[in-house]
Amino acid sequence: MGEIFPFLLFGGFLLFGVLALFISLQLEKKRSSALRTASEELGFTFSPTGDPMLRERFSRFELMQRGRSHRLTNLLQRSADHRLVQIFDFFYRTGSGKNSSTHSQTVFAITDSSLALPTMSFQPEGFLLRLAAKLGYQDINFDHAPT
Repeated sequence: MGEIFPFLLFGGFLLFGVLALFISLQLEKKRSSALRTASEELGFTFSPTGDPMLRERFSRFELMQRGRSHRLTNLLQRSADHRLVQIFDFFYRTGSGKNSSTHSQTVFAITDSSLALPTMSFQPEGFLLRLAAKLGYQDINFDHAPT
């Protein structure tokens, strides 16, 4: 029994990893399906694989410059008058090896060609943003973070 234990242990970890991957893929599939249904109800077009041009279009935003292995999925899109509304999931990786992490963010973008507005982005306020505010950087403070 002592000789076979390492193989059983390895097999158990392997099985656990495969099961975790399977569950993750099923949850992602379920989310895509729900978003497809919602997009149809709201009059949006839906693309589960996103649009490769979006990464380039939003490349000036700090979020799109983070990490590596960028991936856009679950694109909902609707155009009316001069406005284009886009909602999509953005994934990127940071770190390497055992310290590697995958981050996900749902992005909501409105483009209106009839307006001349400054570029804006929203993110949680950290130490550096608070320091920048003391030096004159303008930001908006909210009473509480949305849930």
